[in-house]
Amino acid sequence: MKHRLVVLSLLLAAGLHADPASTMDLTGYLGLVGKANLSLAAQRFNVPIAEAQVTIAKLFPEPQLSGGVGAFDIRFSGAPTTYDVAISQEIELGGKRRNRARAAERAVVGAKDDLDDFVRTLRGQAADAYVDALAARLVLDRKQLTLDKLTQLVQRNEDSRRAGAIGDLPVIQAKVEAEKFRGDLLLAAGDVRKADLALGQLVGTAQAITPSGNLKIAARTFDAAKLIADAKAGRPDVLSARAALAAGNAKIDLAHSNIAIDPTLSIGWSHVTHATGSYAAEAPSPPADFLSANISIPLPFARREFKGELESALASRGQAEQQLRAAELKVEVEVQQALATYQASIDRLKVYESGILDNADKVLENTTYNFTHGGGTQLEVLDAARTVDEVYLDYYQALTDHVHALIAVEQAAGIWDVKL
Repeated sequence: MKHRLVVLSLLLAAGLHADPASTMDLTGYLGLVGKANLSLAAQRFNVPIAEAQVTIAKLFPEPQLSGGVGAFDIRFSGAPTTYDVAISQEIELGGKRRNRARAAERAVVGAKDDLDDFVRTLRGQAADAYVDALAARLVLDRKQLTLDKLTQLVQRNEDSRRAGAIGDLPVIQAKVEAEKFRGDLLLAAGDVRKADLALGQLVGTAQAITPSGNLKIAARTFDAAKLIADAKAGRPDVLSARAALAAGNAKIDLAHSNIAIDPTLSIGWSHVTHATGSYAAEAPSPPADFLSANISIPLPFARREFKGELESALASRGQAEQQLRAAELKVEVEVQQALATYQASIDRLKVYESGILDNADKVLENTTYNFTHGGGTQLEVLDAARTVDEVYLDYYQALTDHVHALIAVEQAAGIWDVKL
């Protein structure tokens, strides 16, 4: 009992008994991750950034205002001075503005799909971390139970030695084994603390969070064909690939639009002052105002030889088509792999639930009984204790793998209804 109190004090010092306010179930924890995860908060900015590009794409070309002195008599002979003011406007043809906006809108759809896929991935990561924290507690409890049994064995040996029934060797041997498990217990306590801190990090804090779920959940059955079809239709990374393909088509339309020549229309006003002095006597020139209109059209010599924008857009669309096919294939393979792993985890779990745990406990109980009644050896008891500990740890790993495999199936299928 003394040793148990020491261990419990160490666990309390490590912070394993968390504030109840920091204890939550999986649903509550995932909700908090969605609200407070720092990486997700940063990822969300991609959507308004893409939306701002739509606003920019819809802008018309800015008109240009120009002005200055058109003519100035640097000989100061009295010739009139001309002042010019003009405004010019580029006129976009070929639907450039419409296609720019369409391409930018497709990018917004892709940004939203990428955000959804980030949430999907983060949800799986957070759920796996939650499961690991629960599993760490099971290991800790098992190590504590084994240590309690060994501590009881040490106490019985010390009582027997005082009674003169045994010598020092059995006492020392039991103490060595107990101290070994005490060290294992402290390591397990550290693993629990580390797992709880990992949960806190995913919600943007350095404080530990304590899970409150149960890894013993019922096995599920899935329709592989339906999972694959639904995942191809609705998984965010596939939707993002489709949005990229749509954006590629819009860029091709924009490249075709950009082939059109955009004229620039200019309207100007000129004011001419009156002539003075000898110049006025020779060539009288009263003040005058003039309006002018001009249109300028670029000569597309380079465009005839170079169609880089269109070629780039066509290549981008081809790339997007292959990426979409790759995303759909990835979904199909991931779902099948996840289902295979999940079925294997179910089969493995059945091995431990078929009676192996009860049998291991019975072996330890019978071995301990025989030893205490002079019918066995202490080595047999210690060996049985180790076996029970290993069997339970393997069982806990099977429980953990089963839940991890279920999470992987739902992640691959793009669905979510896991409860612990």
